[in-house]
Amino acid sequence: MKILITTSGIGSRLGNITQYINKSLVKIGDKLAIDYIIDNYKHLPNVEFVITLGYKGDFVKQYLTLAYPKLINEIQFVDVNLYQGPGSSLGYSLLQTRTFINEPFIFHCCDAIFIDKINFNFNKNTLFVFKKDYAAQYSTVNVVDDYITQINEKGANIFDFMYVGVSYIKDYELFWNCLEKIYMQDKYFHQLSDIHVYMEMLKTIKFKFKILNKYFDIGNQNDYAIVLEHFKKKYNVLFVLDEIATGFGRLGSMIEYKKQNCHPDIVSFGKMLTGGYLTFAATLTTKKISNSFLGKFYESKHLFHGHTYTGNPIAASLALENLKLYDKMELIQKIQKTSKIFENRASEFYELDVVADVRHKGMLMGIELINNNSIKTRKSINKIVFEEGKKHDIFFRTLGNVVMLVPPLAISTTEINLLIDGTVKTINGVSKLLK
Repeated sequence: MKILITTSGIGSRLGNITQYINKSLVKIGDKLAIDYIIDNYKHLPNVEFVITLGYKGDFVKQYLTLAYPKLINEIQFVDVNLYQGPGSSLGYSLLQTRTFINEPFIFHCCDAIFIDKINFNFNKNTLFVFKKDYAAQYSTVNVVDDYITQINEKGANIFDFMYVGVSYIKDYELFWNCLEKIYMQDKYFHQLSDIHVYMEMLKTIKFKFKILNKYFDIGNQNDYAIVLEHFKKKYNVLFVLDEIATGFGRLGSMIEYKKQNCHPDIVSFGKMLTGGYLTFAATLTTKKISNSFLGKFYESKHLFHGHTYTGNPIAASLALENLKLYDKMELIQKIQKTSKIFENRASEFYELDVVADVRHKGMLMGIELINNNSIKTRKSINKIVFEEGKKHDIFFRTLGNVVMLVPPLAISTTEINLLIDGTVKTINGVSKLLK
């Protein structure tokens, strides 16, 4: 059986985590992400891997060559020269492997990890799915009995399961023909993925589904933190979380790691701890860690680190008053209500031609624009978006090609709707420069 694994993408949803490494080489516990994927299939008889290489592809090839010397002869590496910018897409990467796969195969995207014990004796086209209540950022499916009746793109509100990025394709010739047909219709369709192929195939053949119970998404920073929490227990490594930007309501809960039922060893807090009026931060640890610094003076166990203004009483007093206001104004409840507007209106951004992806949680939204490095302008995307945004009374801060919406936590429903309206107008205004 052939296993197709795509590692060619740049992993933009993981932010700085993939600045220097490929997303398939992100460390989880004592292993790398791709190790968990290889583990699912390496025991199968006559298994062959087809792996796409693009962003930091040399690192992927070198690692697999060193880590799996007994498997290396069963791995076909496929170079993808177009893994970012105009014409790049998951669909394009998949097409580069067509000549190497002329039989039924399993497709596995490199940001999907599952540890279910699976019997891979499939005889029907099958999509792997997972039960998730809120899945706006995922493609989803509707099912009746044992079969999929509808496949939805991202943003669907009515669905039964989310698609995890793993599938078994029995009708491989139909798969390739449908993929090539869709690709030739628009070679610059940046969002083209396997899901569009399945939607086309579903018009003529049936798909079954396989429900996973132990699935983890490592494709974005929020879910990556959940994965680290799960696997740190098994491998006994320290779990460190940074709540400086996410804590105190930004993601919709007072303390985000508690909302996600995580149990970190070390957590850092700051920013909203004082409402931004004074600089102030705090680092929390488990008793096991803090107790390791206790002892007799001559044992030199104490933490040899400090700052001149550590424990500043004015900042500490301000933080205490700030936390009282959270309760008095019921700010978290207000945030949860207001953030629903973000959630309900996210689909409006998916409809814009230059939008590649939308990520949202609580009072934070990132709208990723397609960057074709247009020859029509020498300005950066940051400058283009900022100038267009001013026309609609919004000062935007972009991170690369991602438009960030980070409104004040106390923003009113009227104001947040004005913000979203202005953002839609701004993106439409810059679209002609980015296509």
